Amino acid sequence: HPHRRQRAASPMMTSSSSVSDPKTSGSARASPADVQAAYDAVVRLLARRAMSQAEVLSHLATRGYATELSHAVLERLRALGYVADEQVAQTIARRAMREGRGPAWAQQQLDARRVDTRAGATVVSELAGQELSLATRIVAARWPHGRPNDRAEIDKLARRLARRGFSQDVIYRVLGLSED
Repeated sequence: HPHRRQRAASPMMTSSSSVSDPKTSGSARASPADVQAAYDAVVRLLARRAMSQAEVLSHLATRGYATELSHAVLERLRALGYVADEQVAQTIARRAMREGRGPAWAQQQLDARRVDTRAGATVVSELAGQELSLATRIVAARWPHGRPNDRAEIDKLARRLARRGFSQDVIYRVLGLSED
């Protein structure tokens, strides 16, 4: 990254031996230029997709920014409304509904993106309330003329619904299967 090389050679950095690189040292004070560079790096990513708070901190840590500086950048982003785990959770919920995915899939996505547990629980709860109707729509689209008698075809759709994050109870109910 050419931007990093510029910062390392920047005259804004103190050249005393008692102060180390604020990008990597947690004890040194970061210069406004360092904070701005970290902020700009995250904003460029946020322009592409929403990020959870944990993703922002991880991104900055991966690039070698100190924890104190990373938290300062995160607070600034939160204050401006650029980073909110609730927004990420809602984005995942909309995607789940659009793509016909169940609550287990949404939970997996929330966990992978390290979204705050409270924000994620709300979304998963809302999806669980719509799980049966969503699964019913998927089955109706797959079998517009009714349920076939072919057990292999039924099992195939059951596996597909399971992969898409639907609960076993909902799969059995929507396919008319017994839980034996």
